[in-house]
Amino acid sequence: MPSMHTGMTRQTGQARLAFSAVVCLALSGASAAAQQAGALASAPAPGKVVEVTALAQTVVETIHYQAELVLSCSPLTCSADFPRPGAKRRVNVTRVTCILRATAGSAAAGGSIALRKADFTHLLYQWLPTQHSSPDGFHTLNRAVDMQIASNQHIRVAVSLASGTAASASCTASGTLEKLQ
Repeated sequence: MPSMHTGMTRQTGQARLAFSAVVCLALSGASAAAQQAGALASAPAPGKVVEVTALAQTVVETIHYQAELVLSCSPLTCSADFPRPGAKRRVNVTRVTCILRATAGSAAAGGSIALRKADFTHLLYQWLPTQHSSPDGFHTLNRAVDMQIASNQHIRVAVSLASGTAASASCTASGTLEKLQ
């Protein structure tokens, strides 16, 4: 069994039997099973649930984690990717805080964090509502979140305006960094 697990994805309904087979193969150490699991993550049918879970791993050390990221902006949206945790590491993000500076009188639309695989395949979103906007164009987003990022995954953060022009933005993610056996 590999020492790091990037997450298993399951769809309810018709995919239960296929998922059970994939889990059994993954637990047996077959490397192809982990690749097959990613195929289940693509565009679920309406009304289907997609879950992202991880196998239990031994945590040898837990330390506080904080990272700040300056975003790249287009006229209405600013976004960027936080780096992957790295080999034998996992990050648990519990809060994301962003500031978006835009033209005076602009209106914020909100933001999101997206969990992505190494190949940038989307796994799931968590939304970041606007907490405060000022008339001079400063908008803050500050939200408790719960997202676990495996060693070869990363999160993409994006903040958007409903009107106005974005000038700059930055976000901070905080939580814990786990070193794994």
